[in-house]
Amino acid sequence: MKVLDLVNGNKMRAYWLWWKQGLSKKKGIESFRVLTITGTEQRKENLRNVTKRADDRQLGSSIFWFASKENYQLKEPKTVLRKIWQTPRDNIYHSILE
Repeated sequence: MKVLDLVNGNKMRAYWLWWKQGLSKKKGIESFRVLTITGTEQRKENLRNVTKRADDRQLGSSIFWFASKENYQLKEPKTVLRKIWQTPRDNIYHSILE
């Protein structure tokens, strides 16, 4: 495993634990998603795989959503609302409006 992937895996684990332990609710945050836009599809898939190990059952949590710049256009900000997001749990593309 690359050092960067280890660091990212630890970050995702920290987010997941923050949610699992109810610390987000103590801050008044009932629900949240961790959105990550990567530079490439390959990097997105790599992070999705790394993030599968963040939760206790190592299935991947649906709080993590990933997209790549290839599917998001900065010149068209509304593209962030389209079905460009994937979680570590499935291969389905989701909209953040779900």
